[in-house]
Order: sequence, then C-alpha cells, then structure tokens
Amino acid sequence: MAQVNSSCSWDRYSAQDNCVYVRSLFKMLNDRGLKTGVIANKVSWASIFGLDTACPEIKDSLLAWLPSSYEQNKLPNFDHYSQIGGWIQPFCKYYAMKSVCGRTYFVNYYPQ
Repeated sequence: MAQVNSSCSWDRYSAQDNCVYVRSLFKMLNDRGLKTGVIANKVSWASIFGLDTACPEIKDSLLAWLPSSYEQNKLPNFDHYSQIGGWIQPFCKYYAMKSVCGRTYFVNYYPQ
C-alpha cells in the first residue's frame, strides 16, 4: 500500500471508500499495461479495509507479504500465512532484514 502520512491517511475515509479507491487505481494502472501489487499484512489490511479479508476484488494484483510480529516465523516459507483480502497465497514474503555497508534491506522468499 502507499506510504501514508498525517495529511494523507487511510483512516480519513471509510473502509469501503478505501477499497473503491484502490480498485479504481489498480484498474487504471492495469488498463495501461502496468502490473500492480501491495505490501501488506493482516493488521495493516484490516486497519485500511475494515477486515483482514475485505476488498478481495484486487486479488489479481501481486501480494508481497510483510508479516506482522505475530505472523512472522523468520523463515523462507508461507507457513504462518492466512488469507489477506482475496489472496489465498502471497507472491512473496519479506522474512528478514539485513544490513550491508550501512544499508538495510529485506530478505525475500519466492516459492519455486
């Protein structure tokens, strides 16, 4: 999901309005031949869309799963994943953070 700040916050709108906005944004981008995706976990999804399984209509986009602390097993697998929105399985999982030369990055898992 887009990074938000106090002047542009998801909680300024209803869960339904947020879903309508994301659906229309993704449709516009897809119609122009662009791929769409989100980075989310159950907690962030529910805070934006009301329920962790809400707004399933955008499931054709890619889901990069960034597990919340209670979902994270820090292993390269989807073992603790449960449905977010309409995604039965994510595209990838961010399962660890590493630092090299002062730069921090996510370590990702992509199933074969």
